[in-house]
Amino acid sequence: MERLESWQAFAIRWLRVVALIGFTAMMIGAAVVTSDALLRSFANKPIRGLAEIIDVSTAIVVASCFPIGLAQRRNIRIQLLNNYLGLHARLFADVVADIILLGFVGLLAAELISYTAEAIRLNERSLILQIPAAPFWITTSAIMALSVPAQLLITAISFTRLVTGQPAPASPGHHA
Repeated sequence: MERLESWQAFAIRWLRVVALIGFTAMMIGAAVVTSDALLRSFANKPIRGLAEIIDVSTAIVVASCFPIGLAQRRNIRIQLLNNYLGLHARLFADVVADIILLGFVGLLAAELISYTAEAIRLNERSLILQIPAAPFWITTSAIMALSVPAQLLITAISFTRLVTGQPAPASPGHHA
């Protein structure tokens, strides 16, 4: 268990960097949109093609949140029956939920990779600026692909807790 938790801590450190890059891109995008609004208002000079730049970069920003959210277990968990189930049943439910989430994340990553391959094959470009879509989708797919091992690690931790009977720590803000 200690080894898995140390891997989780290591993953969290590196995935925070990915999330920080996404957050920085979002802040830069917000600054550029604000600049565009000011230029439109005061100089009647919009930034040409800004909507396209924001459109192609948004997927990267959104994807950058997934791996860290999974590694830190920041996903929504519905625990309606926790007060009525014993420890073993709760741990089993956690494993099942984590396996389902792993499947979903795996399918999502696979679909993004497939879409990226199609964008490359078709040489997709934005309408006005003719920005190639492939680099943005490759980056988005790579970031989402990081979600799979992150969730696999969380699933392994849940399974180990089930086998050892060790309860999961209370989530932040959780009151039993």
